Amino acid sequence: MKKSLFSLLGIVGTAFGLVLYALSFLKPEQYSYFTLAYMVALISGVWGISFLLKGAFYRKDVVMQKTRFLVGIIFVAIAIAALVWGIIIPADLVLPIILIVIAAVIVFIYLFKSRRRWDEGDNHDKGYKNYYERKAEEEKLEAKQKNKK
Repeated sequence: MKKSLFSLLGIVGTAFGLVLYALSFLKPEQYSYFTLAYMVALISGVWGISFLLKGAFYRKDVVMQKTRFLVGIIFVAIAIAALVWGIIIPADLVLPIILIVIAAVIVFIYLFKSRRRWDEGDNHDKGYKNYYERKAEEEKLEAKQKNKK
């Protein structure tokens, strides 16, 4: 239940940001202040808070809890950066900078996900021997030691 509640928070925040951004095109006299930078700040901020809350209420696995905290912190950092860029940097420079940040996040996620899973074990390592192969080698070694005596 909690899991879907936090995801719902992120989805509602995303929809709210997209609606406000669409309104900035449809009614520019009322919503002209809501630029792309503010939309990115709103959406990534809501998802960041959602992931931080997921991490705070998740009690089963420490690795998953830390991962959710890390993703939440990354989203909040992107939100703060987009908000600062929306206030300080002119509007024509915001889009390329946001795209660079999004690309960096995608690369980070790719590198993070491409690592070996934490519960995979050593059976994919080169030269790994399963229980039966190790037991057979131990028996051979014991037989050699008995023959030497």
